[in-house]
Amino acid sequence: MAQYLQLEQVWDSPRFHCPACGSLVFTERGEPTEKPCPHLLFSWISETGTLYNVSTEASQVIHDLDDSDGEEVEEEDAGVFFFPNDEDFLNRLPEEAVVFGFEMCEYACGPSSFTIVHAICFPVED
Repeated sequence: MAQYLQLEQVWDSPRFHCPACGSLVFTERGEPTEKPCPHLLFSWISETGTLYNVSTEASQVIHDLDDSDGEEVEEEDAGVFFFPNDEDFLNRLPEEAVVFGFEMCEYACGPSSFTIVHAICFPVED
């Protein structure tokens, strides 16, 4: 089963580098890179339910999960209907995967928060 690691961040930069190779995954402005590294399974923003840079492997897992509830879901809407720390979802990801969930919190005009998730599949050493 993949692991889910939740980290709280006080409204700082959403920039994220792949911990396996150091490649930039999300920019300082909170935008996904155009050419992600091969370790990235997907990125997801809870506020919009948008999936970014979904690998073929993760796309199949998400599609299978959507099919398991019996409802037909459009591919562009798939990310809205799951949360990446769901045990069933984590069981379907590769065992070498770690899902990083960054809780972004702010207290300006009241509490506001959302989660940015990056799933990384670490290379297996022989």
